[in-house]
Amino acid sequence: MTWFSSLNGGAPQGSCYMSYRELWFCQNFSSDSFLSLYSVSQHASGLQMEVFEGAQSALLPCQVPVSVSSGSTAVWGRDDFRIPTVHVRQPDGDYLKDQNQRYEGRTSMMEDALQTGELSLTLRRPTFTDSGTFTCTVRRFGEDLHQAAVELQVREAPPPVWPWVLLALLVLVALLVVAAAVWYHRCKKKLTA
Repeated sequence: MTWFSSLNGGAPQGSCYMSYRELWFCQNFSSDSFLSLYSVSQHASGLQMEVFEGAQSALLPCQVPVSVSSGSTAVWGRDDFRIPTVHVRQPDGDYLKDQNQRYEGRTSMMEDALQTGELSLTLRRPTFTDSGTFTCTVRRFGEDLHQAAVELQVREAPPPVWPWVLLALLVLVALLVVAAAVWYHRCKKKLTA
């Protein structure tokens, strides 16, 4: 299993590895120590990602050559909404005036995104309604220079593991208590015999 410091060379929020079926699994470590697990797979139609609802964030990858991103505008959108704008990064910073309200305060890009070509979008607190196709478009002077689609599927979180761990510990403690009681009873019987 090979670990990478980032997907496509520029996602500093976590680390990813590629499994034997060309499926990416990423761990996204936030500043307050939460862990988000999500998988990314490459398909002919674009990237497909899965993340559990309740994850702190999902990183939607988009990377272009610096020659394409420099001096351009990066637009993340969802065509299935009446207001399709998810996030816009212009050379002078974010432009969020036309942002769809459901993404307000939940999206961000790296500060130097246009200078590095790393245009990945961080979507915080993904929910089931975030499932769908996100499009990363790079424009310069009204001309689309690059477009990539990322299909995001937000899944129900698996049930917690701690109840099973607690049950196993309780069974282990019960077995130890029974074993100790049997041992004590046998020792006491030997002493009285």
